[in-house]
Amino acid sequence: AEVPAFGGRSFMRRLAFASTAAAGGVAWLSQDYQSGPARTARSLCCGVAIGIDYKVAGRLPHGSDEHVAAMREAHERGAQRLLALCRAHGGLYNKLGQYLASMTSALPPQYTSTLSACQDRAAPVALVEVRETVETQLGAPLASLFAEFDDAPVAAASLAQVHRAVLSDGRSVAVKVQYPRVAGQVASDLGSMRLLSALAEAAFPGAGYGWIIGEFEASTREELDFRKEAANAAACAALFAAEPRVHVPATDPSLSGERVLTMEWVDGAKLDDPAALLAAGVQPAEVAPLLTATFSAMVFEHGFVHCDPHAGNLLARRMPQAGARDGRGGGGGGGGGGAQLVLLDHGL
Repeated sequence: AEVPAFGGRSFMRRLAFASTAAAGGVAWLSQDYQSGPARTARSLCCGVAIGIDYKVAGRLPHGSDEHVAAMREAHERGAQRLLALCRAHGGLYNKLGQYLASMTSALPPQYTSTLSACQDRAAPVALVEVRETVETQLGAPLASLFAEFDDAPVAAASLAQVHRAVLSDGRSVAVKVQYPRVAGQVASDLGSMRLLSALAEAAFPGAGYGWIIGEFEASTREELDFRKEAANAAACAALFAAEPRVHVPATDPSLSGERVLTMEWVDGAKLDDPAALLAAGVQPAEVAPLLTATFSAMVFEHGFVHCDPHAGNLLARRMPQAGARDGRGGGGGGGGGGAQLVLLDHGL
């Protein structure tokens, strides 16, 4: 997209003042990555730096080789700055990075390719924080809720991490626990993002990216309430109840709440890992038409769609025998033999 040239001396004076104020705030709170003021100041500094970069590039004759090269370099620097900000803050910012990385049709490729790094495993929180969240949400000591609870998470994403646990009846379950600081940071982080979006719209009125934060905020608020995810999972499972080749792990309402979700443990191979698929006895050629048919049914038949189908949320396994226990060999399906698609994470 074309970026307008400088908006006049008064705008540049305001921009310089904002940059200086933001830089001072970041310097003052340079070691604080958790409080709202520090995160807002750091975000503002990043946004102003990116904006100035584009303003400088916009001074060059539009369409010239120099302008094209300058814009390409501004995209690259802006993407790197934004990635550093997302990694420094984590939580909602990391989620924003993932969201932007998926927008290949709307953003320059430098942003989508660079921010795809936000899809890597996030830094987990300590078990003591996980224990506090689980016990507060479920109203009982961790040891009385689960016969076993692994200290280390098996997965750590932007908003939550997942631990493997065992129930008193011997069933393995996955326990998804929201990071304790996320809920308290949501209001200030979304406020910072709205502020940056408004400033970007004022500085670059022709860019047309103002809608992004509104969409992101709406989807994020949905994801933060795990009770909605449990309801979505149940609805999706009902849609495919007669299709044994598709499985949605069952949730346990008695061990779930707004920030904790306990669900059936399922072993499977990620769809983007051909070696793991073959090791699980699943041919990639079996999975491709099954994946296409499943999402086509959601879109064209049911009108209820899993909206976060990245590789980490899609598994495949051999269809388990009917009545088999535990996610290693059961929890759905009927018969065995063919490939089965497992749909995880129904927050969206």
